[in-house]
Amino acid sequence: MSEDMDPSRLTEVLATGRTVVQTEAEAGETGTGRYEFLLPISSPEGTLILEVDQRADIITELVKDLGQNKLMGLLTAIMVALPLSYLFGGRSLQRRQLRAQQQADADPLTGLSGRRPFGPSLAAALADRRNTAVSLALIDLDGFKQLNDRLGHSHGDRVLQALADSFVELCPSDTPFRLGATSSPSSPREGRKPGHRST
Repeated sequence: MSEDMDPSRLTEVLATGRTVVQTEAEAGETGTGRYEFLLPISSPEGTLILEVDQRADIITELVKDLGQNKLMGLLTAIMVALPLSYLFGGRSLQRRQLRAQQQADADPLTGLSGRRPFGPSLAAALADRRNTAVSLALIDLDGFKQLNDRLGHSHGDRVLQALADSFVELCPSDTPFRLGATSSPSSPREGRKPGHRST
């Protein structure tokens, strides 16, 4: 430790746990050619204080080298991170977007495809020359409003879910859609065998 060190600086470092820097001019000496650093270091015996007393020109060179090394490290990190983020983040974003679109295209209650994919699916089925015939079935549930009013919406929801499950189970080659509150048309799936009809 320097003979002329101010004990209040040691107390400050011990109390705050932060590094203290002082130049010769700040210490009341002539010139600014030296820096004095007081660094707190934790050890099993308690906090120790490391004193570093160095010439200003050496500190300046160290900071300049550190700045250049940081810049090169930053450029290297960017060059590595950009392709990796595109590779991993881009695929993840694409999966999330596809999942969100599938959720938006499906009826949340029944899991059936909704109104938005109905038109393009029907148009594709009609344009597919392998389909010799295309049929469209529109199902209206008679008395469904009264069922909902009398037994409650939770019961009506279970009826719609059971109906949707039966479409998937009974007609696996067809694509059922839920277009509105109570209408559920069925349209053939793409890639159907020639001449197959949906009922």
